Amino acid sequence: MIPSSIDLDLLQAYATVCRVQSLTKAAPIICRTQSALSMQMKRLEALVGCQLLRRTGRGVIPTQKGEIFLDYVNRIATLTDETTLRIRTLPQRESLSIGLPEEIALTALPSALEAIKSYNRNLDLDIKVGHTSRNEPLWRQRELDIMIGAPSRMSANAIATWTVGLQWVCGMNYIPPESGGVEIIVFDDPCVWRHLMFGALGSAGLSYSVKFKSCSVSTVISAVECGYGITVLPATFVNDASIKIVEDLTERVGPIEVQYGIYSHDQSETRLKSALAALVEYCGGSR
Repeated sequence: MIPSSIDLDLLQAYATVCRVQSLTKAAPIICRTQSALSMQMKRLEALVGCQLLRRTGRGVIPTQKGEIFLDYVNRIATLTDETTLRIRTLPQRESLSIGLPEEIALTALPSALEAIKSYNRNLDLDIKVGHTSRNEPLWRQRELDIMIGAPSRMSANAIATWTVGLQWVCGMNYIPPESGGVEIIVFDDPCVWRHLMFGALGSAGLSYSVKFKSCSVSTVISAVECGYGITVLPATFVNDASIKIVEDLTERVGPIEVQYGIYSHDQSETRLKSALAALVEYCGGSR
């Protein structure tokens, strides 16, 4: 085993001496005096613990153990060159963290990801899925490079904003309660949709009760399809085979609209530009 105290310069000097078979010829090649090089070789032999070079009438050549040692030295030199070349030729990888709500992740995100990948295949992504109240602290701490969320919960100016209409829906087999009132399905607090529903029903003078709640969009949709109650969903989530629009409630309460915004700490960075362009295009925003 080559001791860890032997540096690469010492190994390179030894390989050069073996290649030219002369301390005198090797010294100028490695920018040393002959006496300094001779001291280096003695030091190397002391570190290894055996004689590596022997003198002949024509110069110096490796001993039997020196030949074995030289083989390992050459392997180290080859690995060093390969490592340097590999590092230099590897494409520079960058990372990007994006925070967005689940409803965006389930609809627009797949197309946006394809576009981002086509722009930059060397970009590593970290996607944080969560509502605005959860992701906004991460945004303020700059743990997110880009964020999509509700402008009402953000303190920054949006790069782009867009509005999504929510429809009052229920399952195909949903049966309203005989006692009246509206049985609703909501998301766990904090949730913008939830408070918009409460406000709209209250303004219309309708009593309501929370029949089902969850923090998951897919779970809420399942509850709707199973007939637990009424909720609001964007058109992209309405499956005509299992979900229908509640026409009379829509007429009495009116539609609900939610606003989204896309935010970035620095729009000038190259790694951000392509991602922002893709997210704006596929998530429905307009500059």
